[in-house]
Amino acid sequence: MTKIVARYRKLRPTTALQARLPLFGALFVFGAFVNLLLLTGPLFALQVYDRVLNSRSVETLVALGGLMVFLFLVMGILDHARKRIAARIGEHLTDDLSFALEQAAGRVGPAGADGLANAIDDLELLRRFFASAVFIAMLDMPWLPVFLLAIALLHPALAGLALIGLGLFLLPALATYLSAGNQGIGQAANAWTGALLRDQAYFQVADDRRTCLAQWRRRNRSDRALALWRDDRISFAMSTAHTMRAIVQSAAVGLAAYLVLDAQLTPGAIIATTVLLARALSTPELIAQNMAQLQAFRAAWRRLDKAFTEFGPPKANSVHLPENPGIAANRVTVFPAPGASAAIRMATFRLSPGQSLAVIGPSGAGKSTLARALCALLPIAGGSLTTSAFSALPDRERRRVGYLPQQPRLPSGTIADVICGFADNDPRADVVRSAIGAGVHDRIMELPDAYDTIIGPAAAPLPGSLIQQIGLARAIYGDPELVVLDEPANNLDATGMAALAELISERTALGAVVVLCTQRPALVSFVDMVLVLDDGCLRSFGPPERDLRGSDLAQAFTPEPRKSGAS
Repeated sequence: MTKIVARYRKLRPTTALQARLPLFGALFVFGAFVNLLLLTGPLFALQVYDRVLNSRSVETLVALGGLMVFLFLVMGILDHARKRIAARIGEHLTDDLSFALEQAAGRVGPAGADGLANAIDDLELLRRFFASAVFIAMLDMPWLPVFLLAIALLHPALAGLALIGLGLFLLPALATYLSAGNQGIGQAANAWTGALLRDQAYFQVADDRRTCLAQWRRRNRSDRALALWRDDRISFAMSTAHTMRAIVQSAAVGLAAYLVLDAQLTPGAIIATTVLLARALSTPELIAQNMAQLQAFRAAWRRLDKAFTEFGPPKANSVHLPENPGIAANRVTVFPAPGASAAIRMATFRLSPGQSLAVIGPSGAGKSTLARALCALLPIAGGSLTTSAFSALPDRERRRVGYLPQQPRLPSGTIADVICGFADNDPRADVVRSAIGAGVHDRIMELPDAYDTIIGPAAAPLPGSLIQQIGLARAIYGDPELVVLDEPANNLDATGMAALAELISERTALGAVVVLCTQRPALVSFVDMVLVLDDGCLRSFGPPERDLRGSDLAQAFTPEPRKSGAS
């Protein structure tokens, strides 16, 4: 654990980049040779115009041409090498920080899950940036004075004109910088509309969808006007800069020709000036055109640094819980969302390893909220809760928890991948054992590709009962010590219910704690204890045959409208 903590602390964005300083040193050396070899073109032009044409020597031209080709080939090889090095800096940085994210993934709660997802996107943005042309252009910027000095050696007036041209490229850079705050124009309205249109349960008729799109048009119209104003401003600045660059380059040719006529330059200096000025202006122009990419990189870097600060390193010294703590809830209060009313209020109960519990109650009583809290998917606002999902434990001491949500949504992948959670070195035998335990093995084997069948949003739809049982297999994979099943009987027929009863018996026999949240009275006969919730309050807890009479069960399963939004 100490080694993991030390490695994690080394893998902050800044320190991870510092670890790659030798590669940056190689980039600097290669960049120096590449930029110096770029002077081959202007020097070749000077020699051809001032020496070859005057001497009319074919031998000299061939020798200069051969030397020019050789130097440019060397430059191309070095340029390719530094681009490969730059891409590998991004790859190594992504790999290093991915390890830190992997360590953080086991410690963050639901509030940090979005941060992890954003960090993954930011890592990909960083990787692409280091492999981009704009990063190479930034490496070339320190060598810009070399080209200005070369122009100044031809004539100071030409260098002054080059400086004027460089100043003009501040226009597009400034315009892009000022518009950076408006990059997300229209995204909020589009995201809102897309989320609603995908909710088929909400939009059951076409008129509802038309109403939604009408609202989107009203929201989006003002966004488009602002975006159009922003784009016009950037377009004007870029067009102005490109126009001025053409004027400056042509003016440089004219100025060089005047200096030749005034006997201050040789004719070869005209071509040399053109080549040097084009090179001097190309690098800042590329950076100006990609200012948005630079700002995106800077923002991603800041977000990553903040994310790693919030995640923090693994704790080297942690309190070890017993082998299986069961569940110990003491006056637990849970809020389903920030600002919402409490869905669970002052709940106190205890379960030992090997016991099973059915959480029952009318719709909106708080059953799903309690299930998520038991899995550490919701923070505890008050009281104390000890389960196998206790989130303060480091990864090595974290107990395995199996969870089936009320509406399981399977990710894209093979059935085997989904059941084992995309484990790298998973033996198929464990996957099959979990499927047998969930009573779904025979149904999987009836599919064309059996466990290699591709499922998920992009695949062919599966029956709801099969999805439910695959979710059950996923929940019990790895023999977790705590199994929380939210409405596990959804879509199950009599055969599926029998398999569910056997699953509960098998898990408890192995010493696991099994919690069912259900509205089906039949499931009460499968468990050792029953907890009745009513509007977030614990009304009863105990063995069903002792503490709950038939009338109590009937009342517990009676749907009632609730003020709170818990489920």
